[in-house]
Amino acid sequence: MKLRFTARFLIGVATAIAVTVAASAAATAAPTSPGPAPITTTPAAGFSTSVPGGFRSWGQVMEMQHRMNAAASQIAAAHSDGYAGIIAAPENHELRVYWKGQPPAAIDGLFATLRATVPIRVLPAAYSQKEMLAEANRLAVEPGVSSVAPNADGTGLSISLRSTALVASAQLNTTMKVDRTYADPTSMSYSRENDIAPYYGGGDVSIVGGDCSTGFAIWHAGVTSMLTAGHCANNGDAAYDGAFRFMGVVSGVDKAHDTAVINTPSAGRVWDGGAAGRGPTEFTKPVWGVESSWVGNWECMSGARSGAVCSIQIRAINVTVSFADLGGYPIYQQVIAEQTGHSGAAGNGDSGGPVFDLSADWTGDYAMGTITGGDSLSAPATCQGQPGSIYVPRRACSWRVYYADITYTLPRYNSEIRYG
Repeated sequence: MKLRFTARFLIGVATAIAVTVAASAAATAAPTSPGPAPITTTPAAGFSTSVPGGFRSWGQVMEMQHRMNAAASQIAAAHSDGYAGIIAAPENHELRVYWKGQPPAAIDGLFATLRATVPIRVLPAAYSQKEMLAEANRLAVEPGVSSVAPNADGTGLSISLRSTALVASAQLNTTMKVDRTYADPTSMSYSRENDIAPYYGGGDVSIVGGDCSTGFAIWHAGVTSMLTAGHCANNGDAAYDGAFRFMGVVSGVDKAHDTAVINTPSAGRVWDGGAAGRGPTEFTKPVWGVESSWVGNWECMSGARSGAVCSIQIRAINVTVSFADLGGYPIYQQVIAEQTGHSGAAGNGDSGGPVFDLSADWTGDYAMGTITGGDSLSAPATCQGQPGSIYVPRRACSWRVYYADITYTLPRYNSEIRYG
């Protein structure tokens, strides 16, 4: 996709989108399970050498995170009215669940069952998630608001405004507690060059004269396709790989959630290591599964232009954002994540690229989302990987990135991740 680095946040519920799959897509039987395949790789680039929380290795961090995420998904799926949010930061050594009022007996029973796999601490919240999301949707269209997110601890909302002056002076019509910040996000036309069919995630894709990245291979109606960012294309556009070979036609463009589908043969692997055209520093890893995004989770991104960058931590989920460079329309169900060392996590040409976390032994990836945009104005960073392209001679990058949560994307397309 084309990366413009201006983001706005929106929260919403997606409607089902019918995806027309081109006849050229490869038809194959879907695997029954991901199954760890024996493979030798090096760890993903960019993880800090300082392991958080007293863990001996990042592998231990990932193992704890997977257990936390499995429990968090079960709690959120219960859809109880008092549920406010979850912080699943492995360095806390406990899953922190925030609740307004007293959890019902059935939820207490679920907590008791899940404590056999991970420590759980239940903490009080001022607002439920339902209350926070309703107020966030209302405030997201106020003048000067770039994003609104419910606080995972149930204390209210975090609202980003487009200037420091607005942070100080804007009158927001709400009785809910609000934390204000300055952020002026931009979309990112964010390759690994010269990939061939079946295509992997994190590769270079050119659509109507701009650079973007491939996301994750999916199964849809018995054939394979490839996810990318919705702002990169319109339905019917032709997509080309980094060597300017025709890949396929774009369909299922969902501007409200910033996702789209390239109808092309694809495989369940993701590019890792260096950026497009960086040769021996690049390698691929299999996709083993899908995980939800939770505040506190650690993850990696792998856009075509930036390459793999890790030590990225989730700050907010269920975010509604608006990108001024895209016309300011709301984009729903986004995630905000930040590179904790303030290195460039993504930039122009990385849009649509994969967001993932790692297996405990580093040999497999778990799909978490696809890159939407960043914030090179209020969170600027030196770009990793390539300095530019023929379309964007000078890239803009950010340590703060917005992405589409894969667990919302897949149902909208009635699809499944293709495993490697």
